[in-house]
Amino acid sequence: MSIHQTVTDQIVAHLEQGVTPWRKEWRSTLPTNVLTNANYTGVNIPVLWCSALANGFKSSQWGTYKQLQGKGIQVLKGSKATTGVFFKTLTKETEQGEDSKFFIARAFHLFNLDQTDYIKAEHPTPEITPLISKASDIAEALGVEVNEGDPCYIPSKDSIRMPKFHDFYTYTAYFSTMAHECSHATGHKTRLDRSLSGRFGDDSYAMEELIAELSAAFICAENNLGYDNNHASYLASWLKVLRQDPKAIFTVSAQAQKASNYIKEAVTNLNIQREIDVAKAA
Repeated sequence: MSIHQTVTDQIVAHLEQGVTPWRKEWRSTLPTNVLTNANYTGVNIPVLWCSALANGFKSSQWGTYKQLQGKGIQVLKGSKATTGVFFKTLTKETEQGEDSKFFIARAFHLFNLDQTDYIKAEHPTPEITPLISKASDIAEALGVEVNEGDPCYIPSKDSIRMPKFHDFYTYTAYFSTMAHECSHATGHKTRLDRSLSGRFGDDSYAMEELIAELSAAFICAENNLGYDNNHASYLASWLKVLRQDPKAIFTVSAQAQKASNYIKEAVTNLNIQREIDVAKAA
């Protein structure tokens, strides 16, 4: 079985039960590497969230057997690894004699800290410093106009409609919704110029929704928030595409990562500009 199929099957298994692993009404974090403390990215995020959900893991830290051993941590006997993916760059010569680079997916195997003999006091989860202090900062950083109305992004006007803050039951729901709609906005032609019609055809709209779902969930997790947004109406469409195309979740996850990275960079630049403005005014 290919690595693409293995990864897709893990995610499809949850979606078939009506469970979206990235939807959490409690504090969430991105999965991190136990050795480097770096966040996992792309398709590895939903894969590790799926595994944590299925196995009841509480820790957000993961590592290969060798990495854990290097930190003096022993994997418990009988523990089953979760398959992650990394992309190796290969080069081949074209007919014109030029070097052409391409990527190939390779599997690696990860264990959660809950599958080890680690002592929690010795291996604490890294503290998270939220990058985004206000949900409205996301729209401001992107330069997107926000008007009152039911949540949606309008590409022709490059604007967002959002209910008033007090119409949401929780701040997490408000933040999640703003992050979702702003994730759509990253696809505008003046930003990432994202078009899925050539890749997914008639299913491009549903796949765009999945990109926004994952991107917003990544953003919320990086800010120590859950993702409290429900777009289950697209569940059947997502399942249809993922079942037919094992590489679809890789494409979608990569686009979601690009969208969340774009938002993070925009908010960082906004914060820097605010500091400059304060310094000038002082």
